Amino acid sequence: MEHFWYNLRNRFVKAYNSGYLPEQDGHKIFFQEVGNPNGEPVICFHAGPGGCGKVSQAYSYNLKKYRVVIFDQRGCGLSICKDAFKNNTIQKTVDDANRLLDFLKIKTKVIVSGTSWGSTCALVFAETYPEKAKRIIVNAIFLGRKKDGEYLTPVTRLFYPDMLGEIKKVTGKVDPDKYFSKLLFSEKYADQQKAMKYYETLDYITSSAALSYEFKNREYTAQEIHVFRIYMHYQLNHSFLKENQILKNITKIKDIPTEIYQNRWDPSCPPYQAYELYKALPKSRLHIIPVQGHLHPEMFWQMYQDNMNDYAVIK
Repeated sequence: MEHFWYNLRNRFVKAYNSGYLPEQDGHKIFFQEVGNPNGEPVICFHAGPGGCGKVSQAYSYNLKKYRVVIFDQRGCGLSICKDAFKNNTIQKTVDDANRLLDFLKIKTKVIVSGTSWGSTCALVFAETYPEKAKRIIVNAIFLGRKKDGEYLTPVTRLFYPDMLGEIKKVTGKVDPDKYFSKLLFSEKYADQQKAMKYYETLDYITSSAALSYEFKNREYTAQEIHVFRIYMHYQLNHSFLKENQILKNITKIKDIPTEIYQNRWDPSCPPYQAYELYKALPKSRLHIIPVQGHLHPEMFWQMYQDNMNDYAVIK
């Protein structure tokens, strides 16, 4: 019954404010605000790279208490750009978030939140601006190291070796990231479709924790191709992070209360990353949700319940 009311309430959640952050580096960032305009502020980083901000990012919060700020990262969603890939790095993303808080005249400390790739951005934001973070709430953790993103996910080699084998038949001795990125950024339609057929399918299968796979011949839209180009832009550049940057800088946020949520069987972001983060942060709490898949609804339901109880365990 609780799930019923939670899902019903979410149907009526809408942004009360939206607009664009003034242009910088050829990018205009689209933002939305949800919840209480006078509430405690939350800055949300969306998943991806290549995804977009959604009102659903606010579902896990008590919207009578919180002011949830959501934005589309560079080249994503409704954000406007002259070149989606120029001046598009994780450092620019966290600086955009900081500019957005200033633009919205939010001067108090904020809750820093993010899902999957958004967790990476949230942690880098907190380490860059620790004086602005009151609490960190992250889920489906991705630490952005080379080993965390190899073949999109380290689980590929362990649980989908047959799928990876088929991909390597196509790529030969060339690194799959480089091979499919070249096709993806080609001007030839057939090249783009081939890249999506194999590598986008790999991403989908691992994210969904599917037990079988099939490389289907279907037509991918220009928008789908654009989204995956953004993804590969970050994949090829190791998320624009120095190796193990987040954990090396972890002392900067060691005193910030942190809630970490992780699905048990998440092949896209395996839980070893969430556990390493938890062990590195003395004021953190790890919630392992016993479900299958990358972004299972049960994880967000657990976040909502804890949020309504004001995270009473960690002060």
